[in-house]
Amino acid sequence: MKILGIETSSPVIGCALLSDTCLVAQLEGSFGKGQSSVLVPLLADLFKHAQMTLDDVDGLAISMGPGSFTGLRVGFASVKAIAYTKKLPVAGIPTLDAIAHNALSCTCGTIAVILDARKDRVYAAFYESDGYSLKRCSPYLLDNITMVLGRLKAVSKNKKSCYILGDGITAYGPALKKKVGAKKTVFGPPETWLPRASTIAVLGMKNLKKKKELDIITASPLYLYERYCNVRVR
Repeated sequence: MKILGIETSSPVIGCALLSDTCLVAQLEGSFGKGQSSVLVPLLADLFKHAQMTLDDVDGLAISMGPGSFTGLRVGFASVKAIAYTKKLPVAGIPTLDAIAHNALSCTCGTIAVILDARKDRVYAAFYESDGYSLKRCSPYLLDNITMVLGRLKAVSKNKKSCYILGDGITAYGPALKKKVGAKKTVFGPPETWLPRASTIAVLGMKNLKKKKELDIITASPLYLYERYCNVRVR
C-alpha cells in the first residue's frame, strides 16, 4: 500500500511517500506564508525524487489541524482535488496526534502537546504511551493557558514525568515547570515540536487499513478557533 502524506498545518510544510512500512521519500521546508505557491511544485519534486506518479498511490493522508488557517485550507483543497480526480481514499490525522507520536517512546508519564494559539490561548492534548501506540487522555483543547495548566497538573499528578512538546514551550515554559513541577517536567527538543509528513502518512495508512476515511465532500479542517477563521466547527 502506497500513501501520500501531506502536512500544511505548521510553518514547515511537507509531503512524504510511504510504501507499506518503508519511507520512499520526504520533502519539507519552512515557507512562511507561501504555502499555496509551494505545495504543488513540492509534490512534483517528491514524485520525481521517488520515481513515482500519482497513479502509483493507493491513498492520501492529510494533517487536519489545528494550526495555520491558510495552510490547512491549502492542504485540504489540494488533497480533495487529488482524491476526486484519482478516486483515492483520504485519512485525516489531527495535528496534535501527529506531534505526540514524536514522543512515542516516552512510557513513564504524561505526554503533553501544547501549541501557542496566541492571545494567551493554546491548543493542547494529553496522551499516554505504551511504546507502540498512544492513548489520548483529553479532548482537543483550545483554552487559555491558565485552564490548560490546571488540567495538565491534574492529569500528570500521579505520573513520574511530564514530557512536553510544541511551541507553547517558548511562550509558557517557566509557567509549565512551575505548575507541573520542575523535577518531573521534560521539554522535548525543538525538532520534535512540529508534525512531519512521514508521520501523517504512517498514521494515515493505519486508518485507511481500518477503513477510517474522510468524506471528501464534507470534510473540513479541525480549526477549533471558529471565531477567527469564519468556519463552522464540526
